[in-house]
Amino acid sequence: MKSLELAYNIPVKNIGLSWFSTARVYLRATNLFTLTNYPGLDPESNTAGNDSQTIENRLQIGIDENGYPNAKVFGAGLQLSF
Repeated sequence: MKSLELAYNIPVKNIGLSWFSTARVYLRATNLFTLTNYPGLDPESNTAGNDSQTIENRLQIGIDENGYPNAKVFGAGLQLSF
C-alpha cells in the first residue's frame, strides 16, 4: 500500500459555519505496507554500488546492503476555504 488518504467534507452550511465555503478533514499515510516474497526489508531500496564509470558497478538491482527501507509517513489536516 503505497499511498492512502481518507477525507470527509464537513457540511458547513448545515452546522451554521457560514464564514467558510467548504471544510475538509483528512488523514494521509504513505508506505503503509508491502506484500512481497522479497527477503530484504524493502524491494524498492537500492544503495549497493560504487562510483565506477560502468553501469554494472553503479547499480545492482535487488541488493539493499546497508540501505534503509522507505519511511512510513502519516499526516492529518484540515482544509478550509473562505
